[in-house]
Amino acid sequence: MSLSALTPEQLHLDTLREYHWLTMDEDKSFDGLLRVVQTLTGASAVGVSVRSLDAVVYKTVLGADDLLDGRFLVHCEDVIKSGETLRKPRYWGLPLQTPDGLVIGTLFAIRKAGRWSKSFGPALESIRAQIILALEARRADARLIEAKSELNLKSKALMETKRLHRDFISHVSHEMRTPLHAIQGLTELLQDDVHRTHHPKLLANLTKSSQHMLETLNVLLEHAKLESGALRLSTSTFSLKEFLEETLMPFEVLIKGRGLDFIQSFDIADNAMCTADRVRLRQVLNNLISNALKFTEKGSIRVEVEELPGHTEDSASLFAFRIIDTGLGIHRFNHSLLFEPYRQVSGDSSKGGSGLGLSICKRIIECMEGQIGLDSDFGAGSTFWFKIPLKITLCESKPAITLISNSDPIEKSDARDGRILIIEDNNITKAITTRTLQSQGFTVSSAETLAEAVELLDAQIFDLILMDLHLGELSPTTLLHEVRARCSSPIVVISGSTIFPKENVDRAIDDSLQKPYSREDLIVAVDYWIFAKSQAEHLFETWKESLSSLEETCGSDFLHQTITGFVNRHPAEIHKLQRYLDEENWAKLELAAHSMKSTLATLGLIDLSKLAIELENVAPTHDRAHLESLLEKFRIDARRTYPRLLGYVRSTFPLLRCEIAS
Repeated sequence: MSLSALTPEQLHLDTLREYHWLTMDEDKSFDGLLRVVQTLTGASAVGVSVRSLDAVVYKTVLGADDLLDGRFLVHCEDVIKSGETLRKPRYWGLPLQTPDGLVIGTLFAIRKAGRWSKSFGPALESIRAQIILALEARRADARLIEAKSELNLKSKALMETKRLHRDFISHVSHEMRTPLHAIQGLTELLQDDVHRTHHPKLLANLTKSSQHMLETLNVLLEHAKLESGALRLSTSTFSLKEFLEETLMPFEVLIKGRGLDFIQSFDIADNAMCTADRVRLRQVLNNLISNALKFTEKGSIRVEVEELPGHTEDSASLFAFRIIDTGLGIHRFNHSLLFEPYRQVSGDSSKGGSGLGLSICKRIIECMEGQIGLDSDFGAGSTFWFKIPLKITLCESKPAITLISNSDPIEKSDARDGRILIIEDNNITKAITTRTLQSQGFTVSSAETLAEAVELLDAQIFDLILMDLHLGELSPTTLLHEVRARCSSPIVVISGSTIFPKENVDRAIDDSLQKPYSREDLIVAVDYWIFAKSQAEHLFETWKESLSSLEETCGSDFLHQTITGFVNRHPAEIHKLQRYLDEENWAKLELAAHSMKSTLATLGLIDLSKLAIELENVAPTHDRAHLESLLEKFRIDARRTYPRLLGYVRSTFPLLRCEIAS
């Protein structure tokens, strides 16, 4: 309600409320000013009166209470009604008038005898003004508190709306991923069987449409994650030059297929190891290069990467990335709009996209403490650039690790072999995944509940576990710990939800696939974690000699106990190596690697023993980048080896009945 709509009585009551004078309680906050009045005038009593709900009352009084009879209260009421100063032989009252002209009370002085001096007038006016100023300060504070309260309520409402918006996007994305995965998987399976008439073309279009829908959903989910502040960088150490070559390789065919030149210029040392979030960095590059390809019809696309002079405060090197195209270009007045969510130049959606890609890139680069921008003009092509700090170390030898993201699937001529357990309660996803893996030569078992999974894990050894994190009412952490407690096999999580690292839930997760994943994604992940048949046979030949000798000397029971104990303890030993590396305790790292190498060699784990020797030799150099790559290679190879080793021992050296009984 506006002030003009209030009645005089409502306005009066609101003013008293803001002055904290609406109650009948005494207000002693002005006693200091009243003492000045009493000392100056020699008055027997001084005070402040106020017109409350239906009467004039004394709000505070200093001096003789016996003088406060009804006639002086009437004088106060007269002052309030007239709005003018009233001076009588024993009474002097001044109106307390607010800045908006409302008279709410009086400042008064009473004396038993004598006369007032006219010289008291200016002093009393000054005291009255100070009382009004103090009351106005109260009003300002009251209004500020009220405004803050209202702003807080609106802010909470806005935050709740944004939360509901984020939750809606996440929920819709998650709910659509599973049926999308079914669509994509079924069409891929149908494409294997259908090779005549127009069916392949229709199925190809269906697959393409589902993939496009998936890309849109992923962008929406990424935007929701950024809005909630949930973006987390997960850094690792990798070869920067190899990373760039692998990232740009898929674009080379696409760009040249469009009749465009694709130019790459990297001013980077071959042995430069970079510590950064490779997934996010690849995401930004993919988006910017895809945009260049989308809007360039002739000419070229050029990707440049160079190290700039100088370093940041934490000794990181500053790198500039540029994606330069000879496309149509962008008007300068549109530059600032491009990095805002949902924005597209001139609202043109003919080229596709959600309008979120560049805003996501901007948020990622800012999270990396970098900058992103654009140099372009209409008709002159475009240069999208970003600068980010990267910690660079020069590795003396080529990195030993090849991560899944840059690993090629093994050739079909190298036969696949291995046992896989799928823990999944969605029947369609389970059926598609099972058939895909069986068609590649794997032996597949499946479980819909934890109880079924436990029964299978207790009875068999699996080379790989594929599992959904959401199984019934179980929490993901409980499910993972129950499965990990029963096997040392690699665990690849399949889920429609975003999987956050959190140290991969205490190192229980080895890898992840987000639904809907393609057949190629699945096969690449499985090939990465399961040895090919020829690789496994090579291991078996090595173990045949070393483990047979151990079995002859110590017996089958000892061999089984030794291998089982090793597989159970070894992940903790690797974790200890990682801790020493994180603490930069090079001496302990060297000693731990030294103690491992002979045990590994005795058990026939020659490749792991060689890695332990290399860790031991590199530790004194303090070459962190090299050690990180060696240790990651060590962890991955060990995880791949555990199930094969247990399976080999169980099948080659069966326990006698008496040993089993004992």
